[in-house]
Amino acid sequence: MRMMARPLGAAAAALAVLVALLMTASSSAAREFVVGGRDGWTPNPGEPHNHWAERNRFQVNDTLVFRYNKDVDGVLRVTQSHYDACDTSSPVLRLDGGGGESRFVFPDSGSYFFISADAGRCKAGERLIVVVLAVRSPPLPPPTSSAPPPKPASSSAPPPPQTPKPAPPPSAPKPASSSPPPAASCPLSRSASSASAAAAVFSFRWERLLSPSPAPLIAPMPAGTNGTDTPPSKSSAAALRAGGVLACLILGGAAIL
Repeated sequence: MRMMARPLGAAAAALAVLVALLMTASSSAAREFVVGGRDGWTPNPGEPHNHWAERNRFQVNDTLVFRYNKDVDGVLRVTQSHYDACDTSSPVLRLDGGGGESRFVFPDSGSYFFISADAGRCKAGERLIVVVLAVRSPPLPPPTSSAPPPKPASSSAPPPPQTPKPAPPPSAPKPASSSPPPAASCPLSRSASSASAAAAVFSFRWERLLSPSPAPLIAPMPAGTNGTDTPPSKSSAAALRAGGVLACLILGGAAIL
């Protein structure tokens, strides 16, 4: 508890010092304004008192100085209604200054109304409205935050899901061909068929050669006059041709085999 009371007491002391400094600064900056300038607080001034007030800037703690003839004049602070009617019967404040000079310090901001203590002089223009501006306090420093700064957004966030692409439409099936596939050629079967055909031809011709052919009719040869040999017969020539054909067939069959 004692340790907590010490910081609170220090803060209160610092605040009191700050308020005192502000008051000192505002009081040192306060100014004095002589009402009406060189003409002073008089009726029918060369510059109307309200015009003079509009040319100046009044703040809290500023002072108005009224200079007048104390024998015939005075200063009253009144309400707005008494100001408009120049009513001197019930003033808010009567300013009595010695030697014909009265002072008034503005305690707050707002509108202040002053008239002469003589109603006739008031109606002759010896009255004043002053608007005091509010005190502008210095801007407070921004509060210091002990919270850590926000972390940057992580770059490892998962990517957004991708929209699946539509599947292509199925292709129409091709009609099946009604024609049977071509049969594969087999060189061995071709060779076998060729050999069979050759063997059949060879056997046919061989049987034909071995079968007895009818003997040709040989005409009787005329008797020779000179005793020379007779020419070979037709059967001998046929036998020679058959032997040649047989030899060709045997050679062809051997080449095929």
